[in-house]
Amino acid sequence: MKEIPWISWLKRAAESALVLLLALPAIEPLLSGRVPWAADSLLHFYRLAELHRALRSGLVYPRWAPDMGYGFGFPLFNYYAPLSYYLSEPFRWLGLGTQAELLASLACAVLVACVGAYLWGRDLAGRVGGVAAAVAFTYAPYLLHNVYGRGALAEVWALALTPFAFRSLGHLVARGRRKDWALTTVSYAALILTHNITAMIVTPLLVGYGIFLWFFAGQEKKRVVPLTSSLFLGLGLAAFFWVPALFELDYVQVQQLFSPANLDFHNNFLTLQELLSGPRSVDPNLINRPALRTLGWPQLALALWATVSVLRSKERKLQG
Repeated sequence: MKEIPWISWLKRAAESALVLLLALPAIEPLLSGRVPWAADSLLHFYRLAELHRALRSGLVYPRWAPDMGYGFGFPLFNYYAPLSYYLSEPFRWLGLGTQAELLASLACAVLVACVGAYLWGRDLAGRVGGVAAAVAFTYAPYLLHNVYGRGALAEVWALALTPFAFRSLGHLVARGRRKDWALTTVSYAALILTHNITAMIVTPLLVGYGIFLWFFAGQEKKRVVPLTSSLFLGLGLAAFFWVPALFELDYVQVQQLFSPANLDFHNNFLTLQELLSGPRSVDPNLINRPALRTLGWPQLALALWATVSVLRSKERKLQG
């Protein structure tokens, strides 16, 4: 018997509400109205205010920020991915100030991350798997460190959008629908426009995931065309940002970004002991807290449980 549409909609709404409740403890400190004492938090005040002023002046995409750089101007949005600030702007339209806008945007990004992880996990392992994925991702040490330790608005939004990119790509390989092709294209473009470094890290993982589904999971060979074209078109949709940023690097002192020793990648390789280390207390009064370099014990336990479950499932299928 076919389910009544409105009953199905109510079930999905209740399901989403339950998932969002799981994320409330993760955003509770943001609801106090106090901006996290983090390294990047104050930077976003200037950037959010600058974008808001530009939009009010009729500039849809201001590559130049005239009030930054001590009043001399700064080509911020020509080189720094801007989408996280556009995603924050609706909170300003609702009448919030810059501080409340920043807090609301960080909280919204965490909730979006929770929902995205749940939907992708549900596709792969059912509702229980979706809940496990949502909890693991929402409370991952690195995600929460980006919120409270760094105040990294752009990277938090990029991490929040990442599960949607993987989910839509999985649907594209499995079903090949135009809707899935469009969602994969848009989600990949959004990832690039939100945080270019995260996009650089996620891109090979996204490609590898697509190849795995297409080749090893026995999907149809003809799906390679929409899979490849969606990623290339996503790259093309974001080209208005990354092409000028790439070809105009000689006009800025980009090397200054890597001059501090803590930003040099040579000094940021992790040992296995650091990755597997346990939780530790954090002093909230420190502005530059040590980075949380652990994967998280609950996340590792869930990954182990999932691996064992998959192996047992395959073993049952072979025996059956």
